[in-house]
Amino acid sequence: MNRTPQASHSRTPRPAAPRAVRRVFVAQMALLALGLALVTPVDRAWSEYLALHRAPVFTDWMRRTLFEGHLPGASDLPILFLLAVIVGYFWCTRAGAGHRARALQPALGYLFVTAVVSSLAVVHGLKWVLGRARPSEVLGHAALPFSDWFRLGPHYVADGIYRGSFPSGHTAAVFVLLGLAYVLACDPRLGRRWRTLGGLLGVLVFAVAGAMTVANAMARSHWLSDGVASMLLLWPVMHALYFWVLRVPDQRRAAAAGPGGGSAGRWEAWLCLYATLLILGLVLTLLGLRAPWAQSPPPSLLALVLPGVLLVGWAWPRLRAEYARFRCVLEGSAPTARVMRLW
Repeated sequence: MNRTPQASHSRTPRPAAPRAVRRVFVAQMALLALGLALVTPVDRAWSEYLALHRAPVFTDWMRRTLFEGHLPGASDLPILFLLAVIVGYFWCTRAGAGHRARALQPALGYLFVTAVVSSLAVVHGLKWVLGRARPSEVLGHAALPFSDWFRLGPHYVADGIYRGSFPSGHTAAVFVLLGLAYVLACDPRLGRRWRTLGGLLGVLVFAVAGAMTVANAMARSHWLSDGVASMLLLWPVMHALYFWVLRVPDQRRAAAAGPGGGSAGRWEAWLCLYATLLILGLVLTLLGLRAPWAQSPPPSLLALVLPGVLLVGWAWPRLRAEYARFRCVLEGSAPTARVMRLW
């Protein structure tokens, strides 16, 4: 695969971020802090109440999936959506793809990065590091101690394989569909009808993710704060990825300028790879640093810090280089000496 950047002939300057975009991001961060502050005092009590008043049909349908050998359920749509995004992304970036196919790359690349980095790497990285016990483990026979979402839980790598409770992977998987709402509602080239459809889809995603949060609490699989955090944490991340990191509107305008405009190959796939390895390195480092606070940890677990730091040191410059390559192509600028050193 040729990853050498091909700069577009027409320069695409980087516009200043609209004030409304910045205001929305600030509001999202404030909502994240407010939501977690409100749910924390009632987290255990309300989760136990929902578990005692479980609606079996609703709970089972929301959580089950064909991919775990069950009947179809609400969890199937996000998985099928992710598979379609991956197939579509590699199809539109294949060698010899036409201009129409390449024009889909900014949107599909954004959905690809959002699903892999935000929903999978970040969410599961937090699960491993925090190690929060699930309601079934706290309220059931295991009788593990309850811990708030911001504290280290009883699970640790020394205990073997575990699935931490915080944040909720099921809710995060559903919430990734909000990326499609961004693609439809925020694309400057789409008409009012598509933008309205994107806004309605965003409302629907919040409703379904909220229902998944309630169903998880009823099933004693998650605390309420697990689902609330998944939604309110991923929302500003997806917002920042769309407007500032991947610059999807700028990519769409460059792609519309003509064949090859703004195209940097499969740079999003490489970005996902390096970002995932970077997060894995951070997770290993934090798990190693957490060893002194774990219950009877083997001293050897402190050694996780070394491979974690090495992995971060290997992935970070490559992540920067790939992103610098993308910016040079998008902006139609020649690489600086600093960028050349990164390459």
